[in-house]
Amino acid sequence: MGLKIVSTSSYLPDNLVSNIDLESKLDTNDEWIHKRTGIKNRHISLDEDTTILGVKACKKLAISGVKNKIRAVICATSTSESIMPNLASIVHRELDLDENCFSMDINMACSGFVAGLTTIEGLLKEGEYGIVLGAEVLSKMVNWDDRTTAILFGDGAGALLVEKTSETMYSDFGTIGDTGSLEYGGLNLDREVSLLKMDGREVYKFAVDTIPKSINKLLKKSDLVLEDIDYIVSHQANKRILEKSSKTLKIPEEKFYSNIEQMGNTSSASVPLVLDEMNEKNMLKGKKIILIGFGAGLTWVSTILTG
Repeated sequence: MGLKIVSTSSYLPDNLVSNIDLESKLDTNDEWIHKRTGIKNRHISLDEDTTILGVKACKKLAISGVKNKIRAVICATSTSESIMPNLASIVHRELDLDENCFSMDINMACSGFVAGLTTIEGLLKEGEYGIVLGAEVLSKMVNWDDRTTAILFGDGAGALLVEKTSETMYSDFGTIGDTGSLEYGGLNLDREVSLLKMDGREVYKFAVDTIPKSINKLLKKSDLVLEDIDYIVSHQANKRILEKSSKTLKIPEEKFYSNIEQMGNTSSASVPLVLDEMNEKNMLKGKKIILIGFGAGLTWVSTILTG
């Protein structure tokens, strides 16, 4: 539907942190965390920054046969260690791509990767290729003394090589303009780092309302029905959000493919990490897939992709 998936890839830090590992640091336990979030484990980077994760993921893409046709690289991240140059330019250099390539970063937090796909579709001509990357090291933003956020987030990177097709790409998107439900302030006036803060209840209410509404709008635009869609790949914020959304849409939970149990919330990396896992299981080829991201802002973006 406008873009076709050619190749997928991912890269995860080796360091795996379980709920049991967190029990010694926080007033929590494995049962409490899993029941409320669906999370068991998350990958936490010890010495690899966002750029390293992103480049390693992109280097695993199968680009050799189409390298000279790649015309855009878009990187979605909220945790890049460098403002200039952007991560996309570094990926471009490391992959040794042609100069006539548009390279840009997007900071839309958990909505970023799907936003990157809708953006890159408009930059490409039919038959051209692009790379969309989601990469995050969220562990450096988290207050590890705050059990409401420390239990949720993980690090990782995932990427897609896509081809522009002749079909129409449909999308739905929006912004509420909320600045308090999910925020990370960087340095404040006292030169202290303001760590990630989240109002979990507000984010949950936003997500379970937005996901079904956006999917239904997307189906109406594309003249499709849910039965035409093979899978829905949502941002992996909380397993309970996916369960509630499947009930609202009256579809089996299995249609919302999820890997949050072993990944946690990896923000912009979550959707491509799911897609790479599905691809490894031969679940993408020839399938119609709805992708939806939602996050800080509060923002959302949904679209349809063909495997």
